[in-house]
Amino acid sequence: MIDRLLLLVQSAKNSSFRSEKELAYAKSSEKDRVIESLENSNLSIINDINLILNHSTLSSSDKVRRVKQILDSKTIELKGIIHQKEKVENAQDKYIFIEQKSISLQGKLSKLISEVVFDKDSSEFDLIEAIEYFRLVDGKITKLSPKSFLEEAEQKLIFEEEKFRVSLYKVLLFFTISDGIKSGKLNLKYSYRYKNFDSYLIDRKEWNYQKIELIKNHKMNIIKEAEPILASLEKRLEERYQKTHIRINQELNTNFNFTDKSFTLKTPKVEKVSDESIGKYFPKESYLSVLDILNIIHQENISLDLLIATIVGYGCNINVSKMGKISKGINQNRLDNAKIWYFTEENTKEANDKIVGFMNELDIVKLLRAKKEINHTSSDGQKFNMNSSIDSTNAGYSFKYFGTQKGVSVYTFIDESHRLFYSTVINATERESGYVIDGLMHNDIVQSDIHSTDTHGYSEVIFALTHLLGFSFAPRIKNFKEHQLYAFQTPKVY
Repeated sequence: MIDRLLLLVQSAKNSSFRSEKELAYAKSSEKDRVIESLENSNLSIINDINLILNHSTLSSSDKVRRVKQILDSKTIELKGIIHQKEKVENAQDKYIFIEQKSISLQGKLSKLISEVVFDKDSSEFDLIEAIEYFRLVDGKITKLSPKSFLEEAEQKLIFEEEKFRVSLYKVLLFFTISDGIKSGKLNLKYSYRYKNFDSYLIDRKEWNYQKIELIKNHKMNIIKEAEPILASLEKRLEERYQKTHIRINQELNTNFNFTDKSFTLKTPKVEKVSDESIGKYFPKESYLSVLDILNIIHQENISLDLLIATIVGYGCNINVSKMGKISKGINQNRLDNAKIWYFTEENTKEANDKIVGFMNELDIVKLLRAKKEINHTSSDGQKFNMNSSIDSTNAGYSFKYFGTQKGVSVYTFIDESHRLFYSTVINATERESGYVIDGLMHNDIVQSDIHSTDTHGYSEVIFALTHLLGFSFAPRIKNFKEHQLYAFQTPKVY
């Protein structure tokens, strides 16, 4: 429900912003013309007055009289131009476009906001007060409605004008609720993703009472005390800085070059792998049929035809209805039943884990690694367009990838042996770094020693968490020289 709320509000924001921008473009020429008229009128006044003052035959009293006449006539002209300017500027008031989205959002969100239980103790009081009042009056907002959650300029627009702007009040309440949920100012009492941050942590009393046991059970004795960790990190970091500094000064780092004002960094080329491949261990002119493989894993509790049809449907992204029509002897209802009961998310993940686990026992898997005893994993997102007929809370807009359509990002984890051990579907606009730890902690079958992502999968927090969890984090960071470096000492030390 909250995902839906956030999606609808963001869509309304984007739409109102686009409308405002389009009108601004349309009015820009008119605005330029008005400003030009204003400038020309001011210059005309100055020039006319200057001619009168420099006139050699006019007396002082005549000059004053003529100047007054010019000012009187030009004042009327200037008032007209200023009125035009105000008209153009008012037409671009962003709140006009925001208010237009109110009716649509009210129908979709009013009941939702009334049903969701917010956590009063960990949420901002002003916002909770407004939500409770909204529920109390069943959305029938009046001038008595709480306004402290609004900015000062918004309060004046809604409450201090001649007419109380009900629609603007409601849409700004929806916008503020959405922003509050995203920022943590507004939290839910019952939710998987949107509760107060502290509620996801171990209770403080339980932690104080069972600290030693909890650390031992989770095999995290290494982080029992903060001071030794910080001392170790400081020593390692200072050694790295020192080593890097020396190599640059001695021109041993061939990937680093000084320029007049800054420096350049280039990405090292990937080392060439030995020509020895493992292809010689596989048949040259034969292949295994997918149908043969499916036949091997056939079980008595589900017909082979249904099994194959369902897997092919999933694998080729063909929906149940179409798969039922193009498959001989397959009933659409039975196909749908097989899909629901045998291909749940849990079953699919468990099946994948078993395949990955079996691969883990094969020696051939280690031949694909750069270093046999080190498993280098990586994760990246792949964008997919969503059919406009499919309603998905995970789908989002991204002009770069989907144009005017919506799509999702499938965030996938794989290792050097090409074992796909975790994947999840996320909104295309979400930063991938928030899902890195989920993938690394997903199962005990694939244990990562070093993990890489692109810039979208990196953040300072991920560096910290992977270190504490025992993984090495090695992202490829775009525009590295523009990023902030951290150290234990002050900058002048370096």
